[in-house]
Amino acid sequence: MIDEGRLVSTFSEMVQIDSPSGEEEEFAKYISKKLSKLGFSIQEDTHGNVIASEEGVDPLILSAHMDTVEPGRGIKPRIEDAIIKSDGNTILGGDCKAGVAAIMEALESLLEDGSKRIPIQVVLTRGEELGLVGAKNLDMSLIRGTSGVVFDGNGPVNTITMASPTYTSFEVKISAFFLMFNLIIFFFRNS
Repeated sequence: MIDEGRLVSTFSEMVQIDSPSGEEEEFAKYISKKLSKLGFSIQEDTHGNVIASEEGVDPLILSAHMDTVEPGRGIKPRIEDAIIKSDGNTILGGDCKAGVAAIMEALESLLEDGSKRIPIQVVLTRGEELGLVGAKNLDMSLIRGTSGVVFDGNGPVNTITMASPTYTSFEVKISAFFLMFNLIIFFFRNS
């Protein structure tokens, strides 16, 4: 049975581990240790994605990502009117640590219940907030399941997200010589 208090405690503990995109190592160590205690064998691919597996054929894949956006360092969660919030100086980190906490609570509840079930494989990626970098670099040879659930997004279960807000940045440096050269060419062509 789901333990709401444990779920809130786990989530609150997770969001206090800084894991902005590209800096997920501490969270990967934390979650690997927890999954190992639940009996999963842990592998990390060359990109740093965490794959936790149980014995068995065609496991159900449960997937989420480990990174958060900025400002996500030093998160201090608080509960106000039964809602978990940040202190206002940072994000809360619910994307996607709420998904990771849900996976962990489900696994702990299943272990406690001792119910017969299918095997599970947990896949936690890095760099999702940078454009699914971890998923793009995921070592698919480590994935044994053929179906799964991704714990990231909103809406009802079975909703397929085809697009979502994104942010892409790039830096352009223009040298003074290049700029002057192009201005001279422009003036000669237009005179």
